[in-house]
Amino acid sequence: PQVAMYQILIDRFNAVPEPPHCDKLDDYCGGSLAGIRDKLGYLESLGVDGVVLSPVVEQMPHGYHGYWTKDLTKVNPEYGTEDELRELVVLLHERKMKAIIDVNLNHAGIPTINVSDPVAVSVLKPFDKPEYYHPDNCSLIKNEDYDKGAHFLERCKLYGLPDYNQENPKVWQRLQRWIREHVDMYGFDGIRVDAARHISKSFLEHIPETGPPIPAFFEVVNGQLSYIA
Repeated sequence: PQVAMYQILIDRFNAVPEPPHCDKLDDYCGGSLAGIRDKLGYLESLGVDGVVLSPVVEQMPHGYHGYWTKDLTKVNPEYGTEDELRELVVLLHERKMKAIIDVNLNHAGIPTINVSDPVAVSVLKPFDKPEYYHPDNCSLIKNEDYDKGAHFLERCKLYGLPDYNQENPKVWQRLQRWIREHVDMYGFDGIRVDAARHISKSFLEHIPETGPPIPAFFEVVNGQLSYIA
């Protein structure tokens, strides 16, 4: 059966109360969990089966989009609170809609962080040491960078962002545990894995390592159907 999911970039969906026109598009514009809650009737009227929420964890400055992770264990206060997130999922379920959460398992921080500097990475939680990141001095910036093979795709920094070293058992185990905790804590029905092409298949195939299955779909940017399949 076909399923229609409404993908929401939380900061850009609906602000409550509505702020003045947002002209600083590289920063927060006021969208929130409360804003989504106020639009549940609208979403239901569209006939969608659920929503895919952008990452809800705490971000580095200007991380309105949700992909510059600062702390995996905290809800981004710009969006709301843990209680508001739980309430939103419950309200979606009451309307027979699913709640899928976007998770970033590939990278953290911002491009200016030097992963070899213990002080610089100490702000990133729970992975606050250089050994938790790939040390390779390379980045994926230009289109041709993505055609250099799996080693380059999985170890180099996506747009210069600190790249998780899943080969480190501590990173592997903690990320896998975090996925389980994140889903169970808020009642999500599944996950969307951002930048899955840049994460080893062995790691992805082990989601989740514990507990009941977690439905997951992966973001893979590639024009070849055989590659995506």
